[in-house]
Amino acid sequence: MSVFIAIGFAALCGCDSHNHKDEVAVYIKQLEGEDKLLRKEAAAELGLYGDVRAVMPLVDVLQDQAEDCTVRESAAIALGKLGDDRAVEPLIAVLKVTGDSVRSSAAFALGQLGGPQSLEPLIAALKDDQRTVRNSAAIALGHLGDARASEALLAVIEEDDLSRPFAALALGQLNDKRAVEPLIAALRDGTPFVRDAAASVLGKLDDTRAVEPLIAAFRDNEISVRERAANALELLGEPAVAALISALGETDVLVHAAAVSTLGRIGEPAVVPLLSILKRGNSSVRADAARILGRIGDPQAVEPLIVLSNDSDGVVRNNALAALGQLGDKRAVDILIAALKDEQGSIRNSAVAALEQLNDNRAVDELIVALQDKNWGGRANAARALGTLGDRRAVEPLLVSLQDGDAKVHQQAAKALGQLGDGRAVEPLIAALENQDWAVRFEAAKALGRLGDKRAIEPLIAALKYTDWGFCWHAARALGQCGKPAAKPLIAVLKDESQDKIVRRGAAYALGRLGDKRSVQSLVDALEDENSQFRLEATFALGYLGVRRAMKPLAAALNDENWQVRWNAAVALGVLGDKRATTPLINVLNSGQIRNSEEGNFRNMLVSTLGQLDDNRAVQPLIAVLRNKNSYYNSDTGESYSYVRKNAAIALGQLGDERAVEPLLNALKDDEVRVMAAVGLALLGDKRAIEPLLNALKDDEAKYIAAIGLGQLGDKHGMGLLLNALKDDDEAMRCMAGSVLGRMGDGRAVAPLIAALRDESRRVRRIAAKSLGQLRDERAVLDLEKLIKREADEQICNSATASLQNIRAWSFANAGNRLDEAESLVKNAIALRVDAQTSYETLGWVLYKQGKFTDAISAFEKAIQGRFGSASAHYHLGLAYLKDNQQAKAQEKFDTAFELDDTYLERVEQLKVSELRGKVE
Repeated sequence: MSVFIAIGFAALCGCDSHNHKDEVAVYIKQLEGEDKLLRKEAAAELGLYGDVRAVMPLVDVLQDQAEDCTVRESAAIALGKLGDDRAVEPLIAVLKVTGDSVRSSAAFALGQLGGPQSLEPLIAALKDDQRTVRNSAAIALGHLGDARASEALLAVIEEDDLSRPFAALALGQLNDKRAVEPLIAALRDGTPFVRDAAASVLGKLDDTRAVEPLIAAFRDNEISVRERAANALELLGEPAVAALISALGETDVLVHAAAVSTLGRIGEPAVVPLLSILKRGNSSVRADAARILGRIGDPQAVEPLIVLSNDSDGVVRNNALAALGQLGDKRAVDILIAALKDEQGSIRNSAVAALEQLNDNRAVDELIVALQDKNWGGRANAARALGTLGDRRAVEPLLVSLQDGDAKVHQQAAKALGQLGDGRAVEPLIAALENQDWAVRFEAAKALGRLGDKRAIEPLIAALKYTDWGFCWHAARALGQCGKPAAKPLIAVLKDESQDKIVRRGAAYALGRLGDKRSVQSLVDALEDENSQFRLEATFALGYLGVRRAMKPLAAALNDENWQVRWNAAVALGVLGDKRATTPLINVLNSGQIRNSEEGNFRNMLVSTLGQLDDNRAVQPLIAVLRNKNSYYNSDTGESYSYVRKNAAIALGQLGDERAVEPLLNALKDDEVRVMAAVGLALLGDKRAIEPLLNALKDDEAKYIAAIGLGQLGDKHGMGLLLNALKDDDEAMRCMAGSVLGRMGDGRAVAPLIAALRDESRRVRRIAAKSLGQLRDERAVLDLEKLIKREADEQICNSATASLQNIRAWSFANAGNRLDEAESLVKNAIALRVDAQTSYETLGWVLYKQGKFTDAISAFEKAIQGRFGSASAHYHLGLAYLKDNQQAKAQEKFDTAFELDDTYLERVEQLKVSELRGKVE
């Protein structure tokens, strides 16, 4: 596969560029040199470039019996990576030469190259005199995936003690259950790699004989082996539950912790067995069961946990209360309020935390009382919970807590007052800017930023003179939320080179948030500053400002000496959305090789940005990234940068160009990127992605992404995983899950999306607000109203407002009343430009109910534009066509609705063409 020539950054920003083909020529020449180490290095490097010109020179080195063996080994490995069939016969020839030390590398390379002609030579190599050759041959046969190797591998297992683990691993890769017992034995092998691989393969063989040995592997001294054992048991699922529950009684800390974690990951199949031990287990096991049930989140556990919350054992009660908070079921509110009076401080704290998660205002009065708790932790937790609940009855009590003698309470009170958004808190918070405790000052500055009150501008500017740079950073950020009057003093800070660099960074960030165009030139100038951290913040601020004249300076920053500045410049160019950035982004993407993880992260962001720019000039470069496996692997460290290729698959899906279909289909055969390739196909709307995505649901590392891809296609098999993904530690995962859940139209997502309105990430909150508008479920109204009151971020407020207007307008239209008001509401939502497709569908439905069918058709047609037209919009457009006497078009739209979501079949069947008129909703 060819790699794109780097066109050169010199034309854009005066820098030298590197043509990788020239480097390939240099390394080929270096193979002929006198220095053995340089020849070895050249061979290894040529394996990374993916350039087929290197194949025959490497073959020549491989076949040269006089060449140093280490150089020939490097040549063999490089040929395996290059993937060119011309290397197969030379490698087979080497494999057959008795006594040649290169045979092991040749065997391994044949496994990478694949092909049926390698099968028999590799089977023969299983009987080689050298153990390393036998081991490599076994590994290679596993890679080949040809079931004809099974008998030979089984013979190795029965006869060859030294190579038995590798043969077992290969047999497991062939999905042959005769490997189970040897793999179980391999779990006790002296080599961590073998134990690690054995655990991994056992999980995929789906055989219950592996359960107890895998649990025993929880005691392994290698964390990777313990993790693989847990993953394997999760894949085995229900058959492993009983043994894992028994392991809860283990005194070994490692076994106990792994059993708890694995049962939580198995999920639903473990619920009933766990519920049964809530009544009969000892206190330790009951406490574990409660904790696990909270993690699983199954509503069957609510009533049993409510009962358990009165248990005589304090740890059991504590875990039961915490689990009730995780379950989010408001049946628990009363029992949690009662627990606020428990004698044990830890129980009271768990009750407060659970009430915070349930977000029920019935708890407000009791939480206000808890601000007087004798335990400082209880008071601090109560303050935090009151901030989360967002009820302004708490303002005055929290102002009193600002005077609490404990700094932690003071800190949480300041934070809560910022969340409540009440102007009465401004002056007390200004006073708190001078508190002796640094954490209190930090929270006061952040709270004033959330409030955005102009009274705070002068005190925050004064705070920039403090020697405490961390506090100054927060003060500068807060000024960015206080409106345009803060711009002038922030520009002055930005220009003041005597000011602490961290404070200047904060000023740059704040100016970006303010959106004041007067700061553009100062930020552009900052890109030349010698301090890389200052340049870092300036790049992001310029992207946030959204000014087109920042494009060229940001493009130049793609070549900054600091990789984080380059990374931020790419982010900013994506935010700007200016297609003029496509060419410089492609040029940088194609320049040089990835040598470390920092460079890999930068390339990853380049790929993401190209996906965002919606410019089809990026399609071929991204296809090149997807195909070029060798350029995203560091032979020196063994580090893989496959995540860049995975992201390329997603970016190709985002661009929506049909040229990406075949490369993505081919990538389904590549283990490193197959799941992301399927997601890319899903983004393109290609149903061929469904089967590989369903298979990927069984893969612990890929299941959430697979569920997102299925959701993109309207397939609900991964719905439970999508709901869990909203709680994932990875912000990007939560964002993707939230976005897809909105488009799926499934009411089960309403409560989890409401909970996500309080996510720590502003992106997640914004997406959750938007998705609730797409679901148009009235249960979200109250929480969206609360979000608008407490949220300082304009984008989030706009998303929540548009969603509220869509929900209300949709509700009025369904009821057939207040239709004029509904039309006004949805037109306001359209003006906010948050979610045009949802808003136009809502408008179409309102117009339909008003009898304005021609206008309704126009609105619905706008709602189905683009790649994410919903089944609902197509269905309602069909109804409008019917009323307008366009039956053929109506039937076409009904068919599309059914294709997108088969739950529409029943509705469509009810509308038989012969009976359509007069039976329309």
